[in-house]
Amino acid sequence: MNQWEVQVAIYQRLTTDAPVVSLVGTRVYDDVPQNTVFPYIVIGEASAVEWSQDCGLGADTDVVIHVWDRPSQAGGPQGRKRTKQILQAVYESLHRYNLPIDDTYCVDLQATFQETFLDPDGITRHGVIRFRLLTTYS
Repeated sequence: MNQWEVQVAIYQRLTTDAPVVSLVGTRVYDDVPQNTVFPYIVIGEASAVEWSQDCGLGADTDVVIHVWDRPSQAGGPQGRKRTKQILQAVYESLHRYNLPIDDTYCVDLQATFQETFLDPDGITRHGVIRFRLLTTYS
């Protein structure tokens, strides 16, 4: 159950997918640098449990992806519009996509949850999308 390889494959997909790049550039992180320009994406929490089949070992992995935006930066629209547009681009990029992971077969990748809300600072828009990934490996 190599969560790092899953994260690398997600990062590569999001930073090369034209609709995502058109909204956030290549600002996809797991540790956000100080003074990062909004909007940006964070590949966040992941959890995995063993999921073996007759064909070999496997993992059932949940990965959470966060979107942060401040409408006042980069000429962003007011409200949650751009946050929702970015979440939709992430969804379209990853949902049912066969992630290329070395020595691993991606059985299924599905979005299972999505939410947008205002962060406690009262300014920052925060979007969350969770994916479930089933993989097998030898």
